[in-house]
Parts: sequence; structure tokens; C-alpha cells
Amino acid sequence: MTDATDAAGRSSDADSTVESRFRSLFDGLDGSAAATAREVVEESETPWYANLLADTVDTVSETDDAVDASSVRAAGSAVELLWGYYRVRGRLLVQLSDARAHSLTMDSTAALLAGDYLHAAAYSSISSVSSSHLGSCVERLNEAARGLVGTFRSAERAPVRTEAEVVSYCEDTAGRLGETASALGSMLADADEPQRRLLGRVGREASVARQLRRICESDPAATAVSPPECDESLLRERAARRRDDALDALRELPGSVDRSVLRASVGRPE
Repeated sequence: MTDATDAAGRSSDADSTVESRFRSLFDGLDGSAAATAREVVEESETPWYANLLADTVDTVSETDDAVDASSVRAAGSAVELLWGYYRVRGRLLVQLSDARAHSLTMDSTAALLAGDYLHAAAYSSISSVSSSHLGSCVERLNEAARGLVGTFRSAERAPVRTEAEVVSYCEDTAGRLGETASALGSMLADADEPQRRLLGRVGREASVARQLRRICESDPAATAVSPPECDESLLRERAARRRDDALDALRELPGSVDRSVLRASVGRPE
């Protein structure tokens, strides 16, 4: 197993490689749609999902070189690009659910095209995973992408309003992507099925907790899922509970697994 210091290095490496891959994917694309896609990707403070995937690999892999590093980077980039797709579509939901202008109001045509770019780029990135894991990784990413599309369609028909709806929306978006990141990492590390299920829970619960905290700290005019009716204290309580659920799942992993890497990132309140 790698220790926390080695894992931190891998996550730091993920930061730089994801950014580099983003630049290469969008090089040569012109127009407002490409600019919007690039802006959404570049404004993200940290590649949470790519780092979550890398930390999952470090948790269950036996040695630093047990997993193909380029596959880890490709899979991490794919989930981050899908996260970018989520963010673009989320901005459109702001406009669809309220007639007033918002700080994130954008041209809907450019936003839709930007989402298409990011969606396609995610599949381009996952295609670089080594052949032994490619089929299962593409299938997992496809499942996440289909789920996001379904969630957006539902939100367009019935805008998110209550605390319970906010939590459900976060489960279906950020939680889905976190579970996907952890699932991809555990696949690449050849974890057994029980470990994959537990690690998926860790990724899902930790990502829901993180997204709920981000909603509480965001500008209400800049998000479709933080309506005035929501009680911020209840959302923060839900976030703390989901973080604890992630740590509980982590503790259920066998003693042979080095939990320190994920515990450090999942347990950090931000």
C-alpha cells in the first residue's frame, strides 16, 4: 500500500495532468461554445473527482506502480469533464427555473454546445484507459452520463425547491459522479467486488456532503439548487451526516487496506 505522502503526490500529479489534458482537448476549438466549455473547466478550483479516483487507487493498490498511471489520469480526466458537463447544464437550469437574470446567465445555445463538447470529451478521455479495463470503465462512465441526463430532464420539468429535493438532486449529480470516480479507481486497482461497493459508497457520500457544503457557501443567484426556501442549517446538518456515512463505509473496508489516504481527503471538512 502507498502511504498518505505518496498518495498526496499522486493527487498533485492528477491536478496538473488533468489541466494539461483539458488544454489539449480544447485546443483548436473556436467559438463561444468552446470558450464556455474551457471556462467551466478552468474555473474549477481543484479536480475533486480525479483526486478521489487517484486516492481510491492508492487505497487498494499494493504498490505505487501496480496500476497504469496513464489510465488513472485518463479516467480521472473523464470524470472531471463529465463534472464540467454537469456544471454547464446546471447553469441552464438556473435560467429555465427563474425568469430573472443570474450571475451565471449565459447564451443557451452556446451552453448546450459547450455541454456537448464536454460530454464528448469525457468519452475521448476514457478511451485512453488500458485495454484490459477499457470496456468496464466505458460502461461505468456511460451509466453515469445517462443518469445525469435523466436528472436534468426531471429538474427541467419540476425545479428543485425543498431541502429533501436539494439532497436528492445532489445524490443524483455530485453523488453519482463521486461513486463513478471511486468505482473507476477500484476497477483500475483490481479491487474485489465487496471493496468496490464500499469504495463506491465512500465516493458517493463524500461527494454529496461536499456538494451540499458548496451550495450553502454559494451565491443563491448562481445556483439552481439553493432556493430561498431551503434552511441552510439543515443542509449543513445533512452534509455532516453524509460525511460521517462516508467515513463509516471507509471503516468497513478490510484491515489490509490503507484507509489513511481516503480518510484524509474525505474527512477534511473544507
